[in-house]
Amino acid sequence: MSSRQLEDEYDREEAEAIAAALDLTPDELNEIEYTIHEIANDDGLVYGYGVEIKEGAPQYILDKLVRLPRRGNLVLIHLRGYEMDPRSGTG
Repeated sequence: MSSRQLEDEYDREEAEAIAAALDLTPDELNEIEYTIHEIANDDGLVYGYGVEIKEGAPQYILDKLVRLPRRGNLVLIHLRGYEMDPRSGTG
């Protein structure tokens, strides 16, 4: 497998994990623009992630996200095994 194929596979798995954490399908995730933010303590220890949904997301997707926990404008998610997740051993 080439390095490009590995990158594509990683990106696909990452998108699937984000979609699952938001209780969306991968297709629904593709309909929105978003940014992942690390939530860390003062010592830099990452203890969570927040998803910032950019303007223009379809209302039916926003409606699905309403019940998820928030911190300001971020939808809080847990991404087990995410590259920077301290529990994954790879961050």
